[in-house]
Amino acid sequence: GDDEAVVCWNAESGKEQWCFRYPARYVNDWGSGPRSTPTVDGEHVFTVGATGMLHCLTATKGEKVWSHNLLEEFKAENLPWGVSFSPLVEGDLVYTTPGGPGGNSLAAFDRRSGKLVWKALDDPAGYSSPVAAALAGVRQIVCFTGKRLVAVTPKEGQLLWAIDWETMYDCN
Repeated sequence: GDDEAVVCWNAESGKEQWCFRYPARYVNDWGSGPRSTPTVDGEHVFTVGATGMLHCLTATKGEKVWSHNLLEEFKAENLPWGVSFSPLVEGDLVYTTPGGPGGNSLAAFDRRSGKLVWKALDDPAGYSSPVAAALAGVRQIVCFTGKRLVAVTPKEGQLLWAIDWETMYDCN
């Protein structure tokens, strides 16, 4: 319908523990609804819906702690098949890939407060989730954007390296 929902079920009984609904109409010929897997980090669950709504919820009750409308805040257009990345939580930050122009491609938020810590690059969004890795002994956040594979520093979002990676429809 006109909502997306994050639902928690009891793994043993299969009974619903809680449900968090929010307005987010997304219709697509290839399937409507969210395309991302929630990220659970201790007492919080981080989700991204097909319309770019990022939520931090309590893991025990599904209550909203904070949220961001990524497409609106980062001036990004939705992808033809909807926003399709899962948030990455590492340390005190939540990494996202809104895909907006003018330095709004990647964004990191404080995981507790939801405050924006940094934003970087000008790439359009791709369809993949950010990954943390130590490459050549350097900790970095690696992201496929719509046009290339990039790595940035975790704390500041400074570009470390990039490799052009063009695909049909920017489907990285």
